[in-house]
Amino acid sequence: VKEIYVSLQDGSFVEVLDHPSTSMIEERLTSLSVNLKEGFRGEINTLMSARTREITDNFSKGFVITIDYGYLSEELYSNARSSGTLQCYYKHTQNRNVYQKIGYQDITTHVDFTTLINDGKSNCLEALGFVTQNEFLRNLGIHIFLKSLSFKKISNTEYLSNRMGMQDLIKP
Repeated sequence: VKEIYVSLQDGSFVEVLDHPSTSMIEERLTSLSVNLKEGFRGEINTLMSARTREITDNFSKGFVITIDYGYLSEELYSNARSSGTLQCYYKHTQNRNVYQKIGYQDITTHVDFTTLINDGKSNCLEALGFVTQNEFLRNLGIHIFLKSLSFKKISNTEYLSNRMGMQDLIKP
């Protein structure tokens, strides 16, 4: 396992592969029984466990609902995701180049929900369910909101824009 570091060379950012900065990276992969193929690229959030502890330390009773893009580790670290999940967004346009438009584009990766669930269990939380965004929004009645758009006093452009945006939310 190597970690990607970023360096500056001749005025440009370059990636440098080297030993991991923390043992947490290999420990996480081992705990998930993940065997990555040579050349696999992926992301590991080493602060996730501390964040879960911080959340649970601040309440004695209640619920935590986590909504984000992500997968269970089996899918997240599968061959289908061998290039990782890192994505950049600039003015609703998606790309994978973190070294362009620095400071102007959003950079994100998908959540490892297996680790989040396991961290929750270690901190006295119980996972009551795991559903996709599609299932979650359908269960909340997004179809009613889609239907109600046709009764709104909005322009055709606004109608189509809202409809397409809502449909994007329930795409697999």
